[in-house]
Amino acid sequence: MSSAAQELDDLNEGNSGRVVIGTLLAAEQDNLETTFGNMDEKLLTAAAAAIVGAARIHIIGLRKCSGLAAFFKYATRVFFPTARLI
Repeated sequence: MSSAAQELDDLNEGNSGRVVIGTLLAAEQDNLETTFGNMDEKLLTAAAAAIVGAARIHIIGLRKCSGLAAFFKYATRVFFPTARLI
């Protein structure tokens, strides 16, 4: 068992899962705040406008990002029919 798994197991002992769930939710909230708290809204808006205004979108996902690229192509196929997965 990994050290993180052991730590969660130790937290859960005798608490019917509530401590573990609370710990996981707090960690997830911290991750979301870190991700979106540093986001430049103007930059994100400009990137979205560039994608929406493009005649053709080329999607590439290398190595472990290939699944994400394939999902992006699948999820946006209705909105961007000229998108190509490379």
